[in-house]
Amino acid sequence: MLFFQACLLGVILGIIYDCFRVFRQFIPSGKIFTFFQDLLFFFTATLFTFLFLVATNHGQLRIYLIAGELLGIWLYFQSVSRIVLWLTHQIIRLLKKIFSPIIRLIQWLFCQIKKLFLFMKKHLKNICGKRFFPLKKGKRIVYNKGNDKRKGGVFLWHRKAKPEDSKGSSLR
Repeated sequence: MLFFQACLLGVILGIIYDCFRVFRQFIPSGKIFTFFQDLLFFFTATLFTFLFLVATNHGQLRIYLIAGELLGIWLYFQSVSRIVLWLTHQIIRLLKKIFSPIIRLIQWLFCQIKKLFLFMKKHLKNICGKRFFPLKKGKRIVYNKGNDKRKGGVFLWHRKAKPEDSKGSSLR
């Protein structure tokens, strides 16, 4: 009886692995993400096997139980798994055909919104005027320096008209 329960656990683990395969089929991923998915499956399979052994055989590991799990997984992959994967592939193709126009419409809307924001960012200075940008540097900056006796203790500095004009003095 325990052997058949182990076979059933193998079928359940095969179904869980097929869920990972369907997820990979629906959302393509790279090698690293696939590696971590496989690691997650192996941790899950180890946990289920451990809990099964504790519940049915008081935690004692027997070869025939592991053989039953492997037989259950093998039988599932050779029979039902192929049909399940084919059906899910067809369902995913149908869903992609149904929802692709909606997804394209949403992408187009987001693209138009992005263009609008870029246009507004580019022309915001012209729309709002210079008062919108108060931190822009002016042509004349005044420093109050008490130790400078010129012009009543106020040090005036004028910005040059052109950066390449280096002949004239910036102090007046």
